[in-house]
Amino acid sequence: MKLKEERLEGELLGEISLLAENKRLREEILQLKKEKEDLHRILDNEKGPLLLIGEDFKVISANKAFYETFKVVEEEFRGISLAESGSGRWNIPELPGLLDALKKGKEPVNNFEVTHHFKSIGTRTLCLDAKLLPENSEGKNLIFLKVEDITENAQTQTELRESIHRYNEFIHSSPSFIAILTGRDLIVEVVNDAMLDNWGKGRDVVGKPLIKEVLPEMAEQGMEEIFHQVYDTGEPYHAHEMPLIHHRDGEPHLGYFDFVYQPQRDLQGQIVGVAVIANEVTAQAELHKQLREDERKFRQMADLIPDKISNGDPNSYIFYYNKSWLDFSGYSQEELKILGWQKLVHPQDIKKLEELYVVAIRKGTGFEAEIRFLNKKRKYKWHLVRAVQVKDEEGNLKSWLCASTEIHKFKQEEKRKEDFLKLVSHELKTPVTSIKGYVQLLIRMMDSTEGISIDSLPLRSSLNRIDSQVSRLTRLISEMLDLSRVEEGRLDLQNEIFDINDIVLECVQDVKYSNPNAKIEVHQQAQFRILGDKDRLGQVIINLVTNAIKYSPENKKIEVHVLRNSQGEGLVCVKDQGIGIDKKDHHNIFKRFFRVSGNNEETYSGFGIGLYLAREIIQRHNGSINVKSEPGVGSEFIIKLPVIE
Repeated sequence: MKLKEERLEGELLGEISLLAENKRLREEILQLKKEKEDLHRILDNEKGPLLLIGEDFKVISANKAFYETFKVVEEEFRGISLAESGSGRWNIPELPGLLDALKKGKEPVNNFEVTHHFKSIGTRTLCLDAKLLPENSEGKNLIFLKVEDITENAQTQTELRESIHRYNEFIHSSPSFIAILTGRDLIVEVVNDAMLDNWGKGRDVVGKPLIKEVLPEMAEQGMEEIFHQVYDTGEPYHAHEMPLIHHRDGEPHLGYFDFVYQPQRDLQGQIVGVAVIANEVTAQAELHKQLREDERKFRQMADLIPDKISNGDPNSYIFYYNKSWLDFSGYSQEELKILGWQKLVHPQDIKKLEELYVVAIRKGTGFEAEIRFLNKKRKYKWHLVRAVQVKDEEGNLKSWLCASTEIHKFKQEEKRKEDFLKLVSHELKTPVTSIKGYVQLLIRMMDSTEGISIDSLPLRSSLNRIDSQVSRLTRLISEMLDLSRVEEGRLDLQNEIFDINDIVLECVQDVKYSNPNAKIEVHQQAQFRILGDKDRLGQVIINLVTNAIKYSPENKKIEVHVLRNSQGEGLVCVKDQGIGIDKKDHHNIFKRFFRVSGNNEETYSGFGIGLYLAREIIQRHNGSINVKSEPGVGSEFIIKLPVIE
């Protein structure tokens, strides 16, 4: 009985022990289940893909983010080798070796990047973090694998690296001089080989202050102030063909540079440095300097030329006028550019110039024309304009070069000559016609009065008229010959000493003989002798007296005075009471071909060279001739001659 009780008691204790062990196991299972559920809950709440892998590399578990990211289902992964998971989609060659090394070395793997092509989502770049977890209840290690899809970041980083590479390639391969300076001390942060070669320095300058250590010579050239101005204001600085001196091998070298100093800012917009981009243009600058010097010489030479020189572009816009143009027009260089050449050209000549310009452009030639230009006194003056095309080596029109020579006096002279020829034709024709008429009249009278005495014919009056016309014709021809001699410098004088009073009386008598109606009075208030050509001086006196008669159609009273002035000079004065001469013409009447204007100018015969010859003859006798006159009052011509005591 006792044995049975002991046996039953033992069995009961065994059952109790078994129940306690079962309870413990149930509690452990519940705890493991809870831990597993917590683990799954933690894994599912994690935003990034996570994997739990056993030592045999079979997938124990994966979170929700993993399945969603890689577009797979749980059945394709759980309990399956990672290489075979997802129908082999996770057969990443690098992964087994990575996990095996982790298991052996027990050191976690961080930021391992791998690129793999997935059928469902394409090629992706992954960042893997792997960690070995403590042994489980089965005494085996687990591998915790965190997967991050960094495809976009990888692309961004690739693009960034590519951008940085291109940036570095641009800077270091550029033929331009490039440097980036940081801080107000202008520390050399980046500099390309071209800039270093220009400085004559090596790469050891990187990290050093530019002005204080690398190029101290730039401080005395004012460049430090410019750098600081850009750094402090944020305004870029541009320079064109600036001369700068750099020291190379201890020797100063002058160069000319185009450059820009550009402020550099950080992401917050704060200025952190200055970028330098420069190009050496020494050859170009020296060429431009030579061109400017040549242009200066050209303009200086053009300003010395009395002709009016101008320079225009292919579209006929004139951008340069020389000093002669400025003096002639009264405008400044800038005013003429604004006004344009059309404002100076006579309205009637503008169309002519435009037509010549069109033809010249079509033919590729220059042109020449006589054009009237407006001067500063608001009067138009004739000019001979010559324009030539300036072309480049390919024959393209680059500019126009024009020279304008004033020919106004020549044009006036031409007109005077034309008028003179007309006048000569008229004046010579008149006496010849008159002589021929009287001769024909006498012949007809003699033929029609046969048997009548010659004495009964009007021979004397007719012969007197013929003689008068011959004298007039002789005088006109003599004036023309004398004019030719004066212009050729062949007007010779037969000098002798004679009494001027006698010559005056003889001349007056000759004039009275051919002009019986004239009232000529001679007043000899002094008597003196001169050294000169008696005939030439007589020619002058006769010219003055006959002019006085001609221009006094109503009052034929003429006065001739011979006297001496307070300086002892001998004077011969011829005074009339005729039409008179306007004061503005007092100087002009001694010019060739000038004739006094009047109400009946056409009735006054003559070439307009008598007074011109008179002045030439008197001046050759070291004397002078002047006039005092008023319109409607009369005129007085005064001859001054040196006296022989």
